[in-house]
Amino acid sequence: MQKIRVLLAEEQALVREALRHLLSQYPDIVVVAEAANAREAIKGARELSPDVVVLDVGMRGIDGIDATRSIALQGLPVVALAPQSDSYTARRTLSAGAAGYVTKAVKAMQLIKAIRSVASGKTFHKSALAALSNGGNGNGRHSTLTSNRLSDRELQVLELLADGHSTKEVAVELKVSAKTAETHRRSLMKKLNMRSIARLTKYAIREGITSLQG
Repeated sequence: MQKIRVLLAEEQALVREALRHLLSQYPDIVVVAEAANAREAIKGARELSPDVVVLDVGMRGIDGIDATRSIALQGLPVVALAPQSDSYTARRTLSAGAAGYVTKAVKAMQLIKAIRSVASGKTFHKSALAALSNGGNGNGRHSTLTSNRLSDRELQVLELLADGHSTKEVAVELKVSAKTAETHRRSLMKKLNMRSIARLTKYAIREGITSLQG
């Protein structure tokens, strides 16, 4: 039997261990390497060329979405593991080129189906499509406009600013300089033609990028 070689990239050790144990139950799947962060995932994918990379897109440091894009550009299929079902993450993940997308709340068999699907050259985006159909403002129009206007980094900055972070806090969260964070802030405000954080926050809520609870 030709086994599907999987690189498992998950930030939390306990979750990674649980996923490794789960995948070991299926004779057609073998975990050939693990990664605790996005840098390790990118390096492992480049060095090992696994059949599938299962990657937690909620990783800190280098953004999991950026890692997805980098690995997809290597020609390797990525099954994105999303922390939760939301249109913002789904949109960014699909845009980054993930071949599969499942949330951590799905049943184990959905992840297995996703791995097998992308290994055979197909896609598996049921969770993402469900999030897109239910998220944002209901019709997805504003969300599409936002994703077309802003870069992934600018979307991250917008989300953090809308959640109440200062520019300095954004810099710390994204591990960039305060000057870089400020440049991104100015850029996204110029693109959206907005002059205040209050207006940005309202816009982010309308787009489904953040929420009133956030």
